[in-house]
Amino acid sequence: MLLDTEMATYRRLKPELLADPAKRGQFVLIKGEELLGLFPTREEALLAGEERFLFEAYMVKQIVEVEPVYYFSRNLTRPGS
Repeated sequence: MLLDTEMATYRRLKPELLADPAKRGQFVLIKGEELLGLFPTREEALLAGEERFLFEAYMVKQIVEVEPVYYFSRNLTRPGS
């Protein structure tokens, strides 16, 4: 599946990243099994990924101890019904 390697890399590095308080909350740029950088904002990490990889897949993820859970639902009614 797309980004499985990058996610495994993040999980492997996560304890080390969380051990440094200065890195908590920053954003990582990961391609394959390589951590390519830490960035203070998501936008900076995305820009670095776009500049380097253009149309290739890469992962940007915030370094957090507890992963947030997002819930999405779809609207089952159509406008005007």
